Amino acid sequence: MKITFLLLLSTGKDIDLAISILLPSIYFYFNLDDLESFIIVVKDVDYILFSNRFNQFINKINNNKINYNIIKESTIFHNYSKNDINSYYLQMFLKLKISELIKTQYYLTLDADVFFCGYTNISHLIKNNKAVYQKYNTKDVWTNRSIKFLNYDKNENKTINQT
Repeated sequence: MKITFLLLLSTGKDIDLAISILLPSIYFYFNLDDLESFIIVVKDVDYILFSNRFNQFINKINNNKINYNIIKESTIFHNYSKNDINSYYLQMFLKLKISELIKTQYYLTLDADVFFCGYTNISHLIKNNKAVYQKYNTKDVWTNRSIKFLNYDKNENKTINQT
């Protein structure tokens, strides 16, 4: 079993954090044999900048084990008006919409400012064919919308409050 990583970058600061902290931590601490693909979504105006910085990183580590796909935001929401979606909801929308492109059973949405700080492999994230997560005794509007979009059929009063 393999996993897909998903990263959405919305600012120049996100790009810097991803290149300098997140990506090296994945390379050094995650078992790359467990990674099917790494999908990175960037704003259209940042596509060239990020692609260049990402390729510099890949060349520096001299590793071709990372199967990655850098996608412009506009290719995901091309049928929607970006003006109708504020930045928070745009990020949440993109996280849901990108699920249509993911081919693995599981995927992990990462933020640019997180990092792996110890050896990690898929068995740390998935146990007995179930994703490891923490439940909360709340349910909010975002969770209800996500459940509906993903056609999740279990009615629970708890949430993990993440996509």
